[in-house]
Amino acid sequence: MLNPAFEAKGGKPKRPAPPRSTYFAMGEITKRYRDALRVADSPVSAAEVALRPMVDKGLDLTDQKIRSDMISRINQTLHRLTKDESIRRVGYGLGVRWDILGIVNKKLAEH
Repeated sequence: MLNPAFEAKGGKPKRPAPPRSTYFAMGEITKRYRDALRVADSPVSAAEVALRPMVDKGLDLTDQKIRSDMISRINQTLHRLTKDESIRRVGYGLGVRWDILGIVNKKLAEH
């Protein structure tokens, strides 16, 4: 089973998870992005999704640090949740946008 003579070479340690955001409750990011994608007529960016909670929570929209943190957390959540195949990434890099599979396609077919 295990070889006692095996010497593990130093691999890269995992990056520690960022501290939990004080702006979001547990599961709130997932709920907010799903709500935003559900009502969208076309794929949306993480920046567009981030604006709503900032307004709802009375945060300063011109504070680049808070805005960047919000967008980053939403992007990380969206990337992670593409694995369950309920959402789809459209594009790559800074222009990446997101939609719920079937919802946007259905709306487009109706028009």
